Amino acid sequence: MKNRKLLTAGLGVGISSIVLLTSAYTVMADTSSGYDLYKSAIKQTHAAKSITADVNVSLTDNGKELLAVQGKVKNEEAANLGSGSVNIKTNGTAHAVQFYRQADQVVLKTDDSDSYKVLKPDANEQHKWKQHHNANEDGTNPGAEKVIDALMTNLQNDIQVTQASGGGKEVSLHLTQQQISPVVQALGSVVLQHAANHQELATGEGQDELDRHAPQFAKDLKPELPKLTQDIVVKQVDVKAEISQDNYVDQQEATLTVSGKDASGASHEVVLTIHADLSNFGDTKADTVDLTGKQVETIQKH
Repeated sequence: MKNRKLLTAGLGVGISSIVLLTSAYTVMADTSSGYDLYKSAIKQTHAAKSITADVNVSLTDNGKELLAVQGKVKNEEAANLGSGSVNIKTNGTAHAVQFYRQADQVVLKTDDSDSYKVLKPDANEQHKWKQHHNANEDGTNPGAEKVIDALMTNLQNDIQVTQASGGGKEVSLHLTQQQISPVVQALGSVVLQHAANHQELATGEGQDELDRHAPQFAKDLKPELPKLTQDIVVKQVDVKAEISQDNYVDQQEATLTVSGKDASGASHEVVLTIHADLSNFGDTKADTVDLTGKQVETIQKH
């Protein structure tokens, strides 16, 4: 379970918070057809016993690349197995990380070290993780679902549903600044200001462990976000998802565009793009690593 925290930390402090803002629009739409179609597919996808995800993340400031991520994740929920490899480029520095969830532990291997770092979460930690992330059997959270429902109430006519190749459906949403509610605008402002200051917005424990055991690696993973202090506006949200005939989300792409000014008055336009290809529903087999004969470092909490 802990590997998801490590992966989030690997994407850099603050990025997950921006993704959360985008997710307010990507999780579900609100029309009699688009809302029900997307919501049903999201839940069925989350409930899959195993899944493979190919993910690409891009973050730019005025066209300059701040972060680029390419990753492949395999998850076998029923067997409590997971694995992944992620290539990360930020601040002009590239790194790679591999992780494995196996035998009730998480194994992390970064390209700047020959050792395999092993974390062994106790039963209480795993129980808390399950309570927080799996409030429903399908992996969704009923509280978050209600919030998103409320946010999308006035956007029911903005969802487009078209027939896709292979008999599936394509759901798309395009929101301009005028269509985004004041509540979300305010949330976006707070998130970006805190993210730029590198506060504990991702997974604090996971980032702490990386800072302690792979300090240079952790340092390189923090993108240099502009510190926006005024006129912060969520300018545009674009979402597209392809839903298969079997009611799975095969592909999803979301782009979030935010503008604002820093303390010196300089203008910035920050663009976050996330693209995910999902496959092998129920047929994914996670990779494992044999630690015999390898240099192993067990990470203990302090």
